[in-house]
Amino acid sequence: MKLRLFIFYMITVLLTLILGFGQEQLQINYERIAIPQMAPAIAFLVMTRFFPTLKIRLNIKFSKHGFISLLFALFIPFILLTIGFYLCILFNLHFGYTNNFLTILPMVLGGMIFGAIGEEIGWRGFLQPTLERQYSIIPSAIIVGLFWGLWHIGNYQYGITYMIGFLLFTISASVILRILLNKTENNLIVSVFFHLSINIGFFIFFKNSLTNEKMICINGFIWALTAFVISIISDRKGKRPITGVLQKSGSSA
Repeated sequence: MKLRLFIFYMITVLLTLILGFGQEQLQINYERIAIPQMAPAIAFLVMTRFFPTLKIRLNIKFSKHGFISLLFALFIPFILLTIGFYLCILFNLHFGYTNNFLTILPMVLGGMIFGAIGEEIGWRGFLQPTLERQYSIIPSAIIVGLFWGLWHIGNYQYGITYMIGFLLFTISASVILRILLNKTENNLIVSVFFHLSINIGFFIFFKNSLTNEKMICINGFIWALTAFVISIISDRKGKRPITGVLQKSGSSA
């Protein structure tokens, strides 16, 4: 299992580099569409083709729980990024939101949807359920969030502090999303809308400051705190303490 996960991730990284090179050669604007975001989806197709015993199927069927989760998936990221924006102002980081986002957003929305689908097919459609065959929900989500964050190769240039804040964000977002997916059988539509809401939120509030380490660290802290609280609430409802989940994670690693 670990070997297959390693193969999936290496294929994803290799395809990301190839697709990124191709986009540069074709001079396609990254603000309109980021073709490397399709790498996780293509890696998923490769894995299901050469390892049919994995039997991973994408779930796009809706239910009552799926609809409720979809609403949370749309609003939670946007609310957290709004809080992050005003906290940045409180700490004298006056970035200013994207004033003309209503004009620009329709032009880039298609690319955002395209990218969200491409990533979520790989991360939550393949990697998350595959990991859950060996680990419990929270540890699996943490691993997915770590791989998801490290996959953003272009962010390494902004320094270690930036990457710590960014990884804190991706790991926390992964945990929150997995809890939302808990009663939806990993519904791909829910995860795509969650990812899309993140992209739109960053576009509106932080388009002019995406490389700022203080901004990403503040947001990382907010998301981590939220993930911790939601995890506790979720575990109490399920009559399973959060410490038990973390202990299981430690023993499985």
